[in-house]
Amino acid sequence: MFRHILLPLDGSVFAESAIPGAVELARRFDGKLTLCQIVNYPNLYVGEGTFAPQLYRDLEQQHEQEAQAYLESQKAKCEAMGVTTFIEVVVGNGISDVILQLADQISVDAIVLCSHGSGGLTRLVFGSTAEEVVRHARVPVVLIRPDHLKPHAFDSTLDTAPAPAVVAPPSAD
Repeated sequence: MFRHILLPLDGSVFAESAIPGAVELARRFDGKLTLCQIVNYPNLYVGEGTFAPQLYRDLEQQHEQEAQAYLESQKAKCEAMGVTTFIEVVVGNGISDVILQLADQISVDAIVLCSHGSGGLTRLVFGSTAEEVVRHARVPVVLIRPDHLKPHAFDSTLDTAPAPAVVAPPSAD
């Protein structure tokens, strides 16, 4: 059922709190996990209308290297728990759009997200990125609420069921 799971991470403790649930889901279905981080860049201008291309390229390269190193460290933790894990650093704007495109591109069976809960009633429950992914995903989305987890309790010996989650069926879009 869930043979390939996508877990987007942004480097926050809250996003990382979804790792144990994603790992457990992958283990239960003898699946694999792909961790991803989206790196997006604002347009940089120095002075009035002067684009700073070298500064931009330097920042871009630095952020991609940091994302790669971060995902490698998270990959090691997931693999220590017995799950085959891959990583993807994706450069793009529109976080939810990039997640959805990557999910299609690498043919995942499910997306696991930690919902942050920011803005509006629906966004209060799910988080804006999670809301967009749930609305438009072509695969089931598992939302894990961080308030039910201990973010610093990431332990490679995890052998319990995932934390409370909401599973959203694929979008009809």
